[in-house]
Amino acid sequence: MLKVHVKYHLKPGTQADFLAGVTEKTLQDAVLNEDGCLKYEYIPAEGVPDLVLLEEEWTSLQAQQTHLKQPHMARIAELKDQYMDHMDLDMEEV
Repeated sequence: MLKVHVKYHLKPGTQADFLAGVTEKTLQDAVLNEDGCLKYEYIPAEGVPDLVLLEEEWTSLQAQQTHLKQPHMARIAELKDQYMDHMDLDMEEV
């Protein structure tokens, strides 16, 4: 299993808009229905208004890499371009 931890450091004051976009039901359903997806959850960081965490779990690295190439990921890329300052990414195989 692969766990992915992402920290999205957002432009000031954009956390609510970013979360509204990335948690749209159609986007979430599309990701959660991908082969190999076990968890995909955006979490607003408590006490840090411009930080959003993303917790992902995949059956394999290959499943996660295939996920990045899905058509619905273009919408998420647009949202990141619009609201994100930078991100930190950590992956671990369990």
